[in-house]
Amino acid sequence: MLTVRNLKVSFEAPVFSDVSFSLRPGVMYGIVGESGAGKSSLLKVIAGFLDPNQGELLLDGIQLPYASQKLVPGRASIAYVPQDFQLDPYHTVEENVREAILSYPEPKRQAKVSEALTYLNLKKHVNKQAKFLSGGEKQRLAIARALVTEPAWLLLDEPFAHLDFARKNALITYLKGLLASREIGVVVVSHEAHDLLALCSKIAILSRGKLSAFKKVPHVYYSLKNLKDARLLGWVNVLLYKGKSYRFRPNQFVLDPNGIPLQMAHCYFNGLTFVHEYQSLDKERVVLFSQVKLSEKIKVNINGHEA
Repeated sequence: MLTVRNLKVSFEAPVFSDVSFSLRPGVMYGIVGESGAGKSSLLKVIAGFLDPNQGELLLDGIQLPYASQKLVPGRASIAYVPQDFQLDPYHTVEENVREAILSYPEPKRQAKVSEALTYLNLKKHVNKQAKFLSGGEKQRLAIARALVTEPAWLLLDEPFAHLDFARKNALITYLKGLLASREIGVVVVSHEAHDLLALCSKIAILSRGKLSAFKKVPHVYYSLKNLKDARLLGWVNVLLYKGKSYRFRPNQFVLDPNGIPLQMAHCYFNGLTFVHEYQSLDKERVVLFSQVKLSEKIKVNINGHEA
């Protein structure tokens, strides 16, 4: 169990405060927040690379020291993959992974390196210097370097930022398979909530210096009370009709001849669904998702989604 109690981090101004949670292994957790919200700082504190101003961290009930209390920063049981990867640019792919487990006996070390490079699809680059890799390849190498140490927890900072669609989906599949095969806990932070919705079982929102509770993805996605936080997870329609205010996601509607009239402004297909941009009678913008293209003029029922 990874436990955080009353963490506070301030630089020139407060970043976050009173952050507390307990996470269990075998689950993929996501933290969503705008750029500058403090997501990276939170991971660095947990990983043992940054001192908080206050608070404590415990792993399986044992209190963890601050970064400044250790001769070498970091934690053996918590692997951290930062946005800048922290690879040795002049060493090969294989050397970068091998250097993470120099204390292992040679047969085990070679087996672990080979396994990690195979899983992350890096075998063909084994003798290439890290500086010659693409952004996505560097990302995968950094994750391979972290996983080869067999950590209890894996912390990923914006892991999809440098990956194309195919590599992103391959990484999501790999991480889910990792959870199924090992009792490891994963915490992923991103400002792109769409990736976390597909990957994580539970999500929390870091906003205005506070971290919400970790809750199951559908609960967080359809919780629209706090409009700013809800919009971090995707589009939210806000519509006023006959004196009532409605908030709803683009998929929360049904066609109804007695419903609210809308006039289409634009429509496009994004590869997964048709995205319709409608206008209400009051010229409010309404976005609707559908597996088929809808008519130019429609009426929708969104009862049950009043703000």
